[in-house]
Amino acid sequence: MLVTCPRCETQFTPAVGTCPACGDYRPPLASTADYETNRAELDMAGGLSALCVHQRLVDKRFIELVADEIVACARRNVRRSNREVGGYRILAGAGLLAAGGLLVVASRGTLIVFGILAVGMAMLLAGVIQYVSGANLD
Repeated sequence: MLVTCPRCETQFTPAVGTCPACGDYRPPLASTADYETNRAELDMAGGLSALCVHQRLVDKRFIELVADEIVACARRNVRRSNREVGGYRILAGAGLLAAGGLLVVASRGTLIVFGILAVGMAMLLAGVIQYVSGANLD
């Protein structure tokens, strides 16, 4: 996300703080907060703890209340994304279980069919855990 300086028309990220060309323009707090929310979400999805993200925001001179809100919003978005992946795992696991069940009836239980059933059950269980908790299981 880039902001444009109204004086010199230079585009820059809000993380810079002031326009790198003229040094006069400071981006609005809303643009900076949006940028930091996106960055916090990426950091938390990558495994960085909420405490580290919060401390980085405080070090960038955000007040505690704003930093808390940015971290909460990023955490919510990361969990929503993880739940979506969990839903796909549930569907894939259920599909494998259904296919394995049909193969059991047709082939009278070979070792490969039981492997398909085991993988389907594991995917289904992992999907339910990820969907309920919102944690990343990768």
